[in-house]
Amino acid sequence: MAVHEGADERQAQAVPASNLRERRGELGILLSLGEKKPKLLGQHLVEVVACAVLAIGLAGVCSRFLSQAVGDRLLASEVSTANQAAANEAGRRDPSDPTGMAKKDQPDAKPIDAMDVRLGSADIAKVGITGLGIAALATCVPGARVLRLNPRDILTKGD
Repeated sequence: MAVHEGADERQAQAVPASNLRERRGELGILLSLGEKKPKLLGQHLVEVVACAVLAIGLAGVCSRFLSQAVGDRLLASEVSTANQAAANEAGRRDPSDPTGMAKKDQPDAKPIDAMDVRLGSADIAKVGITGLGIAALATCVPGARVLRLNPRDILTKGD
C-alpha cells in the first residue's frame, strides 16, 4: 500500500513539473517582457489548484458510490474464498485427534455477507488537503528552479 501511495505521489509531482517544462518558452518570453517571477509562479499555482479542486470535488461525489461497489465486490470474493476453503477442509482428518476422525467442532460464527462503507466529508477533506499540498509543492519547487534563470538563459537553453 505504501509503495502504491508513493507512486501516486511521484506521479502527482511529475505532472506539474512536466507542465512547467513544456511552458519554459512562454515563461522566458513573459519574463523578458517584464512580468514578475512571483506572478508567473502564482499563475501556475492557481491553474494547478483549480484543477485539483475540481478533481477533489468530483472524487467526493463519485467516491461514495465507487467505494461501496468495490467493498461489496471484495467482500463477495472473500466470502466465496472462505466457502471454498471450508468445503475443502470438510472431509479432512484432524491430526491432533488420536482416533484420526474428521473435524466436527466447527465454529458457529456466521460470515459477514454485507458491508456498509462510509466515507465522510472529513475523510475527503483530509485527502483533499494532502493532495493540494502535494500539488502546491510539485508546482513551486520546479517553478522556482526554472524561474531562477534569466529570460535569456530560458530562451536559449531549449530543452
